Amino acid sequence: MTNEEIEARLFVLEAFVMTALGMYLANASNDPTYEKATALLDFLRRTARSNAAASSPNVQAHAAAYSDFLTNLVTANLRLMRGESSQSH
Repeated sequence: MTNEEIEARLFVLEAFVMTALGMYLANASNDPTYEKATALLDFLRRTARSNAAASSPNVQAHAAAYSDFLTNLVTANLRLMRGESSQSH
């Protein structure tokens, strides 16, 4: 598999995973204050950092920044799916 094929697959996987996670969180019952969603997203951030811990500091920094970007995106999408303004929290 070429680097371009791997890159293309990552773009597709990211879109699928982020959409599925957002839909799951948006449909999660009994979480009006986002406690469960926040706990899950914090766990995902910690796991991403842990998985990158054996890599170079540069890779670790990129992994941390990317996990923050994705979890912030999910949070914004969750609020939109629940019909809230991004400014209400």
